[in-house]
Amino acid sequence: MSIILYKVDVRGRASLHAKLIEQQPERAAFGERSFELYADDNARNFGYVFLHWESLRSAHRFLESAESLRLVNEWPIEEVIFSIPLYDVGKTMEEINRDKSKA
Repeated sequence: MSIILYKVDVRGRASLHAKLIEQQPERAAFGERSFELYADDNARNFGYVFLHWESLRSAHRFLESAESLRLVNEWPIEEVIFSIPLYDVGKTMEEINRDKSKA
């Protein structure tokens, strides 16, 4: 499992949440499983979008696609501060150990 984390400058969190719901089928075609939207309690104009992916490979495929840029550009935000793909270290270690035991 993998996550793409976006930090965004957003004024209308409800509008962003609605757009994320609307776009979910398009992201799912790349392997997205779900998403979450969090607000920064100390800086309420910042939001954090977590897109959950079936694998790091599917997350990278999405990030490298023209579709990714198009979808993010449709978000009702001021700007994307950063985006970063993350992977589950525990799951990755389980996969490595499983592959070693098969060898």
